[in-house]
Formats: sequence, C-alpha cells, structure tokens
Amino acid sequence: LDQRGMPFPGRRQRALDMKVSAAMQPRALRIADALIKAFETRGYPVLMGDRCHVEIFGIQIGLRFFEPTKRSESSPPPRALARSERIHWSSISSSQYVPTGQLHVLGDAGYGGKIMDSTHTPVEQQLNKLIIMMVRRAVELLIGREERAIAEVGRRQQRDEALAKKAEQDAERAKLQRLEDDAHHWRRANALREYLVELEKGTYRAGAPTQVQLAYLQWAKAKADWLDPLTHTSDELLDRDIKVPNPYGW
Repeated sequence: LDQRGMPFPGRRQRALDMKVSAAMQPRALRIADALIKAFETRGYPVLMGDRCHVEIFGIQIGLRFFEPTKRSESSPPPRALARSERIHWSSISSSQYVPTGQLHVLGDAGYGGKIMDSTHTPVEQQLNKLIIMMVRRAVELLIGREERAIAEVGRRQQRDEALAKKAEQDAERAKLQRLEDDAHHWRRANALREYLVELEKGTYRAGAPTQVQLAYLQWAKAKADWLDPLTHTSDELLDRDIKVPNPYGW
C-alpha cells in the first residue's frame, strides 16, 4: 500500500502500472485486458518491467491505471488518542484518503493521452481514443528522434567542415610563420655580411691579415650563409640535434 492506502505493484515486480482501490481492481483489470489485446492485435507489444510500456514503432509509451482519492478529515480512533496522550503529542493526523471510484488511464504519464470516467462516458467507451492518442504520441516522439538524428548529422558535418578548415588555416599560418622566419634569418645573414665587409676592410687597412683573422672571416661568412635561407648551406655542428641524457637514467 502507498501512503494513501492504495494498493500498487512494487518497483521490482513485472506487473501492470496500476494504482487503484481493491474495489476498482476487477474492473481496471478487465479494461487492461481489453487494452492489451487491442494493442497486440495492432502489432504493438506490451512490455512488462518495473513499469508497463507499449512499444509503438520502436517507441515505448507508458501505460498507467490510476484512481484518484479524496482527502477527508475524521476523528482518530480511541487507541490513537490514548497513545497520543501517553507520549504527549500535541496533535495527531486525522486525514484519511477515500477512493473516488473514478478510473483514469494514462499514456506516457498523460503526455500520450488520458481518458477517465465522466458523467456520460465511462473509460470502457474511450479505449480506441486512447490508442489513437498513444500512437500519435509515438509518432511525435519518433519524428522528434529522427529530427534530432538529422540535426546531429548536420552538426557533425559542420564540425568536420570546421575542423578541415581549421587544419587548412593552421597549415597556412605555419607556412606564413616559416616565411617570416626565413625573412628574419635572411635579414640576420645580410646584417652579418655587411658587418663582415666592414670588418674585412678594417683588417686590411691595419695591414695584411693574419691566418687567424682570415680563418675567422671565412668561418663568419659560412655562418652567414648557413643563416641565409636562400643559400641552403648546411653546417655539420649546428644542424645536429644533440640530446643530453638524464644523469639519473630517467
């Protein structure tokens, strides 16, 4: 029983999702039997788990039977009053819940349709109406699922296109960076060459250059050529990638 005294199946039971009074159960079960047969005749299997669902076009729509209750106030029984006085409670709840005798049948918690007893039309005469509403709900959910899938494909396509464009942009930027680096190295090489021209002039003005001075000038010109991207001159030492091993062997 729930907090209102209404019997209902436990969460772990494979049963109908039915919360109705004991007096309502025979009628509710007859209606459930008619509904289940109607669904399965139309090719919509009814699935029993911790909740009851109808599978329509691959979409599971909940099926629930519910009887509302009305709250009424009544005097608590003498035993409850005696116990209240004994433990000094200031008050004791006297609320009771009385079944209304009105049956509600809900599809997808009411989002997929709802029928209930009315003054002129009992639930028994509205079953086909509920089936139509539940099928429409399944179609809406299926269309929504397809629209989301299409949108997801579109988003993935946009992402792939953006990633490809980003890779193209990164490659262009790297190419531009290499160009700027080459221009920078070219300016460095030319600055060195201008300096070496003046250095060589000064050396000769001071007299015949020594072998050490000539060797230095030759070495410096080779380094300027190595810096210059237009000459593509290699250098045995500077072109090497020297890695110093970790002294701890890591």
